[in-house]
Parts: sequence; structure tokens; C-alpha cells
Amino acid sequence: MDFVDRSFINQLEPFLDRFKERGDDYNFRCPCCGDSRKSETKARGWLRWSTEHRNYRYSCYNCSESLGLTDL
Repeated sequence: MDFVDRSFINQLEPFLDRFKERGDDYNFRCPCCGDSRKSETKARGWLRWSTEHRNYRYSCYNCSESLGLTDL
């Protein structure tokens, strides 16, 4: 994993609701769709290490948004 990516993600942490580090991945509420309006506890946005792209990729399991880290 890239140190620069992890450093950038740690700087984003205060701006992402329900941010949690889960091993090498990160979970938080989707900044695009806001996840569920009924349940404030749901967090379906994930930053996962992509071995294919050799960087972190963002994906949301609610709105199906998929972005690179710099686009997030």
C-alpha cells in the first residue's frame, strides 16, 4: 500500500461521517448519496486497496458510485 494514499485518507477522516478503519480498508457514509436517510448507522462507502490499479478505489454499495481516491 502506498504511504501517500494512507496519509491523504487520514486527512479526509474529519470530513467523512462514521469513518472507521477496517484492516487495510476504510468504511464511512457515502459523501455522494448520504446512504440511508432512515438509518443514520448505515455506512456503505468503502475505500479498498486495488491490486490492479495499485491504489485505493472508492465504491458505494448504496448508489454504486465508483471513484479513484483523487476523485473522491
